[in-house]
Amino acid sequence: MLTTISGKRMYAAWKTDDASLLSNKPESLPNLFKTSGALDLMLGNVEGGQRLLVARVEGKPIAVLYRAKDLQAGNESTKFISSLGINKTTSIDRVENVSKEIVLAQDGTNYELSVPLSLLRMLARPEQTIKGDIGILRGNGFQTMQRLYWNNKSTGLTSDLASEAELTPQLWGDFSFKIK
Repeated sequence: MLTTISGKRMYAAWKTDDASLLSNKPESLPNLFKTSGALDLMLGNVEGGQRLLVARVEGKPIAVLYRAKDLQAGNESTKFISSLGINKTTSIDRVENVSKEIVLAQDGTNYELSVPLSLLRMLARPEQTIKGDIGILRGNGFQTMQRLYWNNKSTGLTSDLASEAELTPQLWGDFSFKIK
């Protein structure tokens, strides 16, 4: 897994062993992370963090941006309530379909994602370090079975809606970008 910035875009790449990794059938867009495979990019450059989740639905790329805190969202937060019977609710201010703004490429089992920096509220600076994590969700065609991340090894839970939606930048690693 790799991330880099070039021009006005961020690029992320994943090398996997699964050519059908992204196959997904969401019941609702906010719950895309519950219903099978996806590419997951988490960034801590905004308060509370943000997550870009990318999958394929009926063969077409779909991307959902989750932003924990967003004063510009202007509507009620999306609430993810624990399904384990514990008293936990995760609120996400922005859950938005951004499929038209991303470019997804696939070569066999390798994937590359291109995203405008403006969508991620990032600037191209000569050097910058932000909190971030990158991972994959593996599924069986209708439910997510495994969550694998570069840095946050404690985020593998797949049985609780609130925990799976939660953004935890304090558990992410450091992404360092050097732009020439």
